[in-house]
Parts: sequence; C-alpha cells; structure tokens
Amino acid sequence: MNVESVGLVVQVWESVSLATILGNIDLGTTFATAVLVVVTCILARETHRMARASVRPFVTVTIEPNGWSLIHCDMVVENSGNSPAYDVKIKISPEPPQSEHRDDMGLPLQNISVVRPGQRMRSFLSEHSSIADQIYTMEVSWKRHPRDKVPENIVYEHCLPKNITILGAWSPEIEIARQLEKIRKDWKEVASASRKLSVDTYDREDRAEIQRRLEERRKAPRKKNRC
Repeated sequence: MNVESVGLVVQVWESVSLATILGNIDLGTTFATAVLVVVTCILARETHRMARASVRPFVTVTIEPNGWSLIHCDMVVENSGNSPAYDVKIKISPEPPQSEHRDDMGLPLQNISVVRPGQRMRSFLSEHSSIADQIYTMEVSWKRHPRDKVPENIVYEHCLPKNITILGAWSPEIEIARQLEKIRKDWKEVASASRKLSVDTYDREDRAEIQRRLEERRKAPRKKNRC
C-alpha cells in the first residue's frame, strides 16, 4: 500500500468518525430536550394542582359542647379553606338524637347555599349525654363554583368524648357577657331601691381636716439630729 492509499483511508476514517460523533451529539440533544419537556409538563401540572389546592374550600361538620352549657351540644359546620364553598350538603349516619325542644324539626344545617372562608355555623342539637361516646359517620359535599356539576366530598368518623370539663368560661366573649349580665342584675336591684349602697364621700369638711393636720405638722417643733 502506497502513501496515497494510506492518506485516503485516513481521510475516510476521519469523516466517518466525525459523522458518528455528530450523530451521537444530535441524539443526545434530542433526548435531553424530550426529558426537559416531560419534566416541564410535570412541574406545570403539579404547580397548577398546588395552586388549586391552596384556594380550595374545605368543609367539616362536628358535634361540640355548647359554649354556655356543657350538658348540651351543638352541630358545627366550618369552612377552614381559603375560598367559599357552595351547595354544601351534610349527611350523618346514624342520625343523632335531637332534643325534645326541636319537635321533629329535622337535622339542622343539612343544606347550606354558601359558607364563607373561616365561617362557622352552629345550631343547638341535643343533650350531651345522649350523643357522647357515639360514633357517627360524617359525609360532607360541596362545590367550588355554583355551576360545577361534580361536587367534592369527604367522609370520616366523629365521636364526641364524655367527661369534658373547662376552667372558667368557654371563650372571652362568654366571660364578658356573663360579667355584663351580673352588672345588669346588680344595677336593677339598685334602681328598684331593693338594695342600699354604701358610698364614701369627700366634701369640704374632709378637705378642711386634711389642711388642719398639715398645718399642725408644719408648726410642730423638729427634733435635732444627734451626731
């Protein structure tokens, strides 16, 4: 093989190697681009899901002791989400017993048109003894928009414990109301003259007596300090 043949073989090998390298580079770039597109789509979908979750309503229903009387309990519906809940429907199984004062009025708060974010709606239900330690299945459904066709829902079990005690008032508002009620009752007795008031007055004679004592103290001889 002469020198010209060797040079030709080298040129052919270099061109083939260069084409192979460029082909591998193009294939790697295409693969990386495809991976980037897939990752971007996944990230965009998760970002959209998190954005929707951050502004979604979340409605729960519980049975809680009444704030004024621990021997009674209320049914409480609360929206702890960040947007209004529409067309709220509530179902409790088995249906809890209700107080005789309700007289077959049906379970309260079963259908609510809208519950604002952070809003709590409560209604008196029954005596605490008839509901405590009973397990109820709570089923709550709501819509994010009034025109939505498919509602969101949640199902969970709820039990009101027995032997609930509190120290002081259930809330500061109740304590203020109780104090105002006591003031109103006390003032009613005073206004109707059924109770007498003991009042300490400070008049001209009291001021004159204080002035006299000050003058006596000023004129009294001072004791000399012994060193």
